Amino acid sequence: MSVQGNYKDNRVVFTLKPWALQFGKQFFRLQSDILSLPHISEKQQTIIVPIYYTITDFLLLPVLLKNKLNTELKIIVPTHLINTPLGNYISQRGLDSYNIQNDLQRWLSDLQQQNICFLWFPQKGFVSKEQGLKYRLGLEPIEGLLNQIQIEYKTLWGIENHLKRNYYFINAHYYPSVFDNNPLENICDISYEELAYGALKEFDVQNTLLDENHIIEVVFQEYSDLSKTNINATEIQNLLHLFHGKCSPDFEGLLYKLVTHLFPTHYSWKNFRNRFLSLLEVTIEKQGSPIRDALKIIYKKISTGEDFPPWDRMLEFLEKQRLCKKEIEGIRIKATKSFREQIKSVFFSLISFSNQNSDTEKALFRKIKWSPNFILSYTIAKKFYEEDNKIFEEDFTRSFHPEWSKNADVGRPFFHHVIGSRIGIVLSHGYLSAPMEIKALADYLYRQGYSVYGIRMKGHGTSPLDLAHSTHEEWYSALNRGIACLRARCEKVFLCGFSAGGCLVLSASAHMQKEIEGVISISAPLKLQNYAINLVPTISTLNLVLKKFGGSGWELFDHHPENPHINYQKNPLAGLQQLRLLMEKTEELLPQVTVPTLIIQGSNDTTVNPDSAHIIFQSISSEQKKLIFFNRTRHGILNGPGSEEIFITVNQFIKEITQNKVTGTTII
Repeated sequence: MSVQGNYKDNRVVFTLKPWALQFGKQFFRLQSDILSLPHISEKQQTIIVPIYYTITDFLLLPVLLKNKLNTELKIIVPTHLINTPLGNYISQRGLDSYNIQNDLQRWLSDLQQQNICFLWFPQKGFVSKEQGLKYRLGLEPIEGLLNQIQIEYKTLWGIENHLKRNYYFINAHYYPSVFDNNPLENICDISYEELAYGALKEFDVQNTLLDENHIIEVVFQEYSDLSKTNINATEIQNLLHLFHGKCSPDFEGLLYKLVTHLFPTHYSWKNFRNRFLSLLEVTIEKQGSPIRDALKIIYKKISTGEDFPPWDRMLEFLEKQRLCKKEIEGIRIKATKSFREQIKSVFFSLISFSNQNSDTEKALFRKIKWSPNFILSYTIAKKFYEEDNKIFEEDFTRSFHPEWSKNADVGRPFFHHVIGSRIGIVLSHGYLSAPMEIKALADYLYRQGYSVYGIRMKGHGTSPLDLAHSTHEEWYSALNRGIACLRARCEKVFLCGFSAGGCLVLSASAHMQKEIEGVISISAPLKLQNYAINLVPTISTLNLVLKKFGGSGWELFDHHPENPHINYQKNPLAGLQQLRLLMEKTEELLPQVTVPTLIIQGSNDTTVNPDSAHIIFQSISSEQKKLIFFNRTRHGILNGPGSEEIFITVNQFIKEITQNKVTGTTII
């Protein structure tokens, strides 16, 4: 079992690997010090109480704690779950669980034992994910639940029982988000009626409980005495404050804080997103929490526009709480304070804005709230562009070849921003090429008033040997940096790719339908004129055999490009393998492409089989799509005679989309 655990300040964080899940008594093989809660090893009763819990918590927490304590664990199950598949699940995992009302003698016997830890699920603690989030964010008071817990405690344990006990309230967090595709979500959505009819019997719990994308943070807060007469408001507030202090900053909490701290006005999606990304970036840099990597994934998805359902679902949740309202062009933040409180907050913010310690949370939110839109967008875009250039400089220096490498300006990514431009276009070059290949098209579009970003696919613009060690996933990463940069500066973003870059932008648009305005594919290969690429797996296998017997094999092949001042003149076998994988992946994803699409193809292309364009046109699901053939006898149609006609076509398509003039499907 591969489990990573970290215990600090009554906080336990686990990262679980799916291929190593074990159940029963040996479910988690953690080191003994991972869950060494204070006092639990002493000869006394310890009570762990989830104040509220979802079905996921109910299924997971008992298994998580079993055999991790230095004492025997007993699970007290709510009455209404007895004899249901959900209730039986606990005992089926080899856990000692029962309901007090059904087994009174056993309960009285356990009360006489001192070295026992009870994991007690209160009757009224069962909530939905949304309700649990309301409690956690403080949107609804928790006094009612605590009072119910006290009443139930006095009924179950009896006030006359004065055995020494330790009390812990417990809370669990799921990352990246409670709204993410949690493997247990299909259980969470099962109704109690379905559970009663045995819906869990066919559920493969062993292979679905958790995967490496879900980190669980379990937070324990020691409490004085559940049997006291009442819990006052101050004590409740202190309890929640302590809980929040031990919890790592998470996606839901950060988005909630942002919405409640911003001015009650309208923000464009770009400006709102930039503010959240700024908050997320500072959180990632400042904290040492184990969820740091999960927050980085969220940052990447939101910045690039990749599919991230929790973003929409959390905003819908906040909209239901009347904290904001989603609109077509952006989001409207609603006032959470009275007019007098707002004026007072603005006044003190103006006075203390420049004097506050930048490390404090208040100063952070004040900075994000008051920073001008253009400053935030410039800062975020600059970060991605500088990262892109740094990667290129490191790759170029490391892999420079005196014979095969071109001038650095040929391979360097470029970014040209038109101040005030609402539309940006990310351009990708082809296989064996470099950003210089799409520079003429980019310059033309820039003169038309668009911001443009020319990406450099990893392994290109340096040397063929560098390409031999690059993957098509890294090509996607380069495209994502360009998309993130332009999304920070522009309201609408188009993707445009030539040759292999066309495959790249088509595949990317399949994951970004809501965030990409349109996609332009120029000479994208699904079929090549040279069928030798189909022999790549065979040659790779033969290479392994030759090397095993001392031979050199075939690593680089001669290439005779149309633009030798830009393209490599050596073609690595490993690069061809990655191109083949990209082509296969693109064809697989085409039905998911729904954004407006322009497909351009040379009718007599010497490299790409023109049938590729027909396959793309027929396979994509876009309601607005155009297929245009140009009578060209070369592959590199973006450079040389006749290229400006293609530039004009691209520009016209962008104008038609932004003005909603493209309708239906067209083949020209």
